[in-house]
Amino acid sequence: MLQLNPLGGNVGIGTTNPAAKLEVVGSNPTLRINATADTSGTLSIYDGAKPAVNIGDAGSNSAVGYTDLYDDTGTIKIHLQANDVAYFNSGNVGIGTTTPASTLTITGNFSATGTKSAVVNTTYGIRKLYAMESPDIRFYDEGRARLNNGIANISLDPIFIETVEPDYNVHLTPEGKTLGIYVAEKAKEYFIVKSYVPNSNVAFTWQISAIRKGYRDVRLDLERKEDIEIVAVIDEDNKVTDVQISENVVFENNSNVNAPNLITGNAVDKNDELSQNKITINSDDEDDVIEEMAQKTKIGKDKIKRAITFKRKEPSTELLGEPEIAFLQPQLTRITEVNGSIIMRLG
Repeated sequence: MLQLNPLGGNVGIGTTNPAAKLEVVGSNPTLRINATADTSGTLSIYDGAKPAVNIGDAGSNSAVGYTDLYDDTGTIKIHLQANDVAYFNSGNVGIGTTTPASTLTITGNFSATGTKSAVVNTTYGIRKLYAMESPDIRFYDEGRARLNNGIANISLDPIFIETVEPDYNVHLTPEGKTLGIYVAEKAKEYFIVKSYVPNSNVAFTWQISAIRKGYRDVRLDLERKEDIEIVAVIDEDNKVTDVQISENVVFENNSNVNAPNLITGNAVDKNDELSQNKITINSDDEDDVIEEMAQKTKIGKDKIKRAITFKRKEPSTELLGEPEIAFLQPQLTRITEVNGSIIMRLG
């Protein structure tokens, strides 16, 4: 048996002034534990008789590392193994935060190539319910209401309002026979639903969807950014597309006169359309837009497809005014139902 400093004190390797029971000092120092054949090596830290940490080789004839962290009862709470199940069985886990409030709290974005689901126990077994996904980042709310003499005022949840951008979409589904209901007015705190029949009391369900606050410009974002970003806004009413091209590198010289153009890399005149990194294309077809962009910018079509995001310009909405409704009303009253058949009176 070799005893190092049996009377107490610290042991140093590469140092004459060790600060711990064992201190190794040197250039890229390594502490190596090499298990013989058919055995495994472990570095263990104990608090008295209680294990605290094990770091070692998972088994004989396999160079697979593992780490175990124990609680005060000697139960493994965190297990990490290179080729087996890893688990956290203690408290909350935080990524990007030191104060996780849930079993898993992530501060920041996360990406998944698979599905995102909730697991629910049913009489048919444990089933997965999958998250609703969309090209942009939306929040949803829904409810049920009833017209009162042809009108209903729906107030939005004030907490929901604070989480979304002010523009929102409304979807209506009548729950009875009706000649039609529509959104007559939208405001930040409410929307108004009306019927084409003034005295209608039909019940209906509603759903609103709105962009999450601060994420208005995010749509089908790339997982890995290209060196350019292209946003194409399609105006279907006028059959044109406005294209904005930006680069992820900021130029030190902001001058537009004889400056290298982001699209072509050439010196261009400041009055040229491409000098502003904008293009107007006389088409609302996505394939035509990509084709013409490739011709004008000399950027390859594959690169354009990886960098482009298509958006739609909001169409102008025209609600029927009182004169139009007054004109329409007699026409609607000619439609009746008799014994399950639709009867239309002409003339």
